[in-house]
Amino acid sequence: MDRKRMRKLYELEEGQWPEADLLAVVRERYAAPAIPPCRICGGELSIQASGGGKPTVYGCSPYEDDPAEPGMLRIKEGRTGVDQHYSDSRHTDYKQGGDSLVMELARRFELLRAMVPVIGEAVDS
Repeated sequence: MDRKRMRKLYELEEGQWPEADLLAVVRERYAAPAIPPCRICGGELSIQASGGGKPTVYGCSPYEDDPAEPGMLRIKEGRTGVDQHYSDSRHTDYKQGGDSLVMELARRFELLRAMVPVIGEAVDS
């Protein structure tokens, strides 16, 4: 939702928000963030630090599964533990993930609303 539309919504009392706009804001606020690929090699970033009320930090791990020893890790070829590649690949998620329960609640609300539109009309008036 664009900023101009958001500003207009926040000028209204929350009870006056159109249902579609309210759901759009909830979905935007509680959706899980998209974690970008490593900006250096394009690989998948993994969680490196999280919790304690701090942002979640992702990084391109220097480790991979060791096919010779299942369940063990080895350092990727060309990498050395926590290296410059790791430091340069870090991505910080200040949104701190999403909330799948809120997203499920919004999904169920929309399903119920689609099945029983008359209730919504009575509530809206």
